[in-house]
Amino acid sequence: MEPTHLQHSKVVSTGTESVERMRRALNSAYSEIPPDLSEVFEAARDQVADQQEKVSEALTRFISTQDLTEAEQLITAAIGEAQRSALRAARAYADDQSTKAQAIYAELVNIPTNVTDLTDVKQDLNQKFGRAVQLHEQNKVSALEPLLEVAREYKTWSFEARSRIVGSHGIVTSTKRQARLQVIAITVALVLGVLNLIFIIVSIFVRK
Repeated sequence: MEPTHLQHSKVVSTGTESVERMRRALNSAYSEIPPDLSEVFEAARDQVADQQEKVSEALTRFISTQDLTEAEQLITAAIGEAQRSALRAARAYADDQSTKAQAIYAELVNIPTNVTDLTDVKQDLNQKFGRAVQLHEQNKVSALEPLLEVAREYKTWSFEARSRIVGSHGIVTSTKRQARLQVIAITVALVLGVLNLIFIIVSIFVRK
């Protein structure tokens, strides 16, 4: 392989690295995805691995043929296939976490505590997600990391929001319990007061 050829072809010189970055990104996210997305991610990982092999084969062939045009075409096609598969999986993960976060948000805004901090974060995440979606719709590989990142952040936000909701339910339950105890205490006090009054009246009549 002649170094001068590679210097003039970014596709050939960076092809292996490009596909490897996609593979690492998918692998890092695989352990955290929900079970219903496992099939999507497994398919994407297999596809990226296949395309990585095709890039390797193209480079091997280039060493033999020195046909730079052919090598660029083969590697570009392989990168494109890997990119589409990786982005599809990342988008599925981000969509899934966005939908779940929205459902939790609908509950969150109705609890009787201040949740401004969480609603502000949710708004920022929605904007971040929107930017990542725009990159994906333009079929840019630069959307891969932002999609995976915002999916993780939605997941973290959902956990924190759910914890706040559960905590507020505990507060409400405790408040209701305290209210019931207060009512019982007042009722008991009134009954004792009435009984005491009756006792006083009876005592007066007995003395007469």
